[in-house]
Amino acid sequence: MRKTLLKVFVLALTMAVLIPAFAYAHGGGCRKDSPPGQCCHMDRKAGEIHCH
Repeated sequence: MRKTLLKVFVLALTMAVLIPAFAYAHGGGCRKDSPPGQCCHMDRKAGEIHCH
């Protein structure tokens, strides 16, 4: 029982850290003119388009 609770806790903690990080990193969405298979968005700090 303790191992199961520990696994659930670790999973919940991992998701709580990772999900907001992904949302922040891709909050602007992809540009319509992105090349096939890539997601491009404006990096507002650098003032340039970033694709990955």
